[in-house]
Amino acid sequence: MAKFPKIIGISLFVLNFIIIVSIVKRCQSEHDKLEIAEHNIEALQDSVRLHKDCYNNIFYEKMTLLSTQKELEKLNKELSDNMKSLKWKYDIIAGLNSTVVVRDTIYYPSDDLQAIDLSKDIDTNHILVFTDSCIRAEIQARYFNNILSFDQFNYSVFIPIEAYFTADYRIILRSPNQKVSFSDIQSFIDPSVLMKNKRKRWSFGLQCGLGGMTGYDILNKKASITIGPYIGFGIELKLFEW
Repeated sequence: MAKFPKIIGISLFVLNFIIIVSIVKRCQSEHDKLEIAEHNIEALQDSVRLHKDCYNNIFYEKMTLLSTQKELEKLNKELSDNMKSLKWKYDIIAGLNSTVVVRDTIYYPSDDLQAIDLSKDIDTNHILVFTDSCIRAEIQARYFNNILSFDQFNYSVFIPIEAYFTADYRIILRSPNQKVSFSDIQSFIDPSVLMKNKRKRWSFGLQCGLGGMTGYDILNKKASITIGPYIGFGIELKLFEW
């Protein structure tokens, strides 16, 4: 009869262990949520910072929101709406809004302006083209009644942009075009994509530790429960990783 209290004691021990593990996991989950919330508050208040490296390359940096696309609507509705407008068929794990500013001054060759014959009092139109490494501009110049005016100014700007998400949840934007700057940066990323390996709950492999098992003693013809250290192979459910 003594074996029944022993079985009850072991069962209570296992039950208490499971309860403790569940509480620890829940506390860890709440701790992670708190850290993400604190980070997002800081990220929403963060401003765009400009840096220059040792090679005089300029880049812009800002903290990134940590959220899923569903949670993003509560944090940044403008960015969330822009992501939804893409109508992407897959789940979006990162997004970026940026306001790009290009400042440049065009110095048009005076020889081209002199090519316009201002001595004729007639209505004439001329297309003036300007191109450099940043801007291509087409200007429609009109001469009428001794007045030279520019009716249209069409231009295109070459804006190469590089974007990087860093391991410390920041977004870095850079452009080889030195005339490009970023006045506003809004971004979010799902934290899970920054993990090097996707966490898997189930695995098979070499195990070692303390375990309990039931067995049947053929000689004594009775069942028994044993607890002790063991080494072996098996299937496991991961509770903690380090």
